[in-house]
Amino acid sequence: MSGLVKKTFIPGRGEWKLAYDLFSPTSIGSNPPLVLLHGLLGNRKQNRHVAKILAHNLQTPVLIPDLTNHGDSFHRSAHSNEIMSEDLSNLLKAPEIDPQYSGGYVMIGHSMGGKAAMFHAVNHPNDVLGVASVDNVPYKNPSEADSEFARFDRFFSYAKEILPTTFSSLAELDQKLKEIEPDKRFRQLLASNFKRSKVSKAIECKIPIEVLQQSLESLKILEIDDSLKYYGPLLIIRALKSPFVGEIDHEKVFGHFPNYSTRDINTDHWVITEDGPGFVTIIDQWIKNQNFGNHQQ
Repeated sequence: MSGLVKKTFIPGRGEWKLAYDLFSPTSIGSNPPLVLLHGLLGNRKQNRHVAKILAHNLQTPVLIPDLTNHGDSFHRSAHSNEIMSEDLSNLLKAPEIDPQYSGGYVMIGHSMGGKAAMFHAVNHPNDVLGVASVDNVPYKNPSEADSEFARFDRFFSYAKEILPTTFSSLAELDQKLKEIEPDKRFRQLLASNFKRSKVSKAIECKIPIEVLQQSLESLKILEIDDSLKYYGPLLIIRALKSPFVGEIDHEKVFGHFPNYSTRDINTDHWVITEDGPGFVTIIDQWIKNQNFGNHQQ
C-alpha cells in the first residue's frame, strides 16, 4: 500500500525480544498509534493486511508484534497474560519504537491477544489510551468455549507425538494434521507454527509446545487485582457465531472497565480472517468517535 513505510525486526539467537512489523504512514494524522495483537498460535503475519489498511485509513503507526512464545519471538519457560504484558512493555519502550508511542497508544487484541490487551490496559492505564478486545472478555470464558480450547489441547498433545517425525513439506504435515482436525482453516493456523529448517531442510515446529499447553487453562481467565480499574474506553467485539463470548456479563466487565461498549459482528471466532473489512470498519469508527483524553487512575 502506497504511503506506508514498513519496518521489520526479528530477534537473533539469544535476544530476549519480540519480533514485529511496524507500518508508519508518511503523513501522520491526529489519531493515536495502534498495537494489534494476534491470538493463540497466531502470529503477526496474519494481521499484516488489516494493519496496513488501518495505518492508511487512520494515518497513524500500527505495530504488530509476535507475542511471547509465538512466531519469530523469543521463548520463555512460562506463558501468561502478565508475561506477555511485560514483554510488550519492553518492546514499546525500545528506542526504535518509543518516539512514536511514548504519548500513549490504543491496544487491540484478538482472542488471547484480547485478554493480554485488557490485562495490559489495567496495569498500564497511563500508557493505554484505549483497548479493544476481539471476541474475548475480561473474565473466564463461558463453558461453551471449552470445546474450542480442547481443539488447541488436542493439537498440543498430538504435536508432541508427531514432532520426532520428519516432514518434507507443509502439505505432508497438513495430511497428518487431518487425523485430529477436519477444519482446513484451523489446520492452516496450526501449520503456521512450523517452518523449514535452514540446516536440515525438514519442517520443524517453531513454538514451545509444552509451555503453551501448560498455559491453556490460565488463558481462559483474566487475573486482575480487585482494586484495579481502567477508565479509558474498552470495546468488546463479539463474534455472533463464536462461543468465546456469548451472553456478556455486564457487571463483571463494568467492575474493571466502567467505560466500555460492545459491537457485534456476524462471524465465527476468526473475525479478522473471515471479515477483515467489517473488523476494520468497526475499529475505524470506534477510534474516530473517541476523545482520547487523560484517564489516569
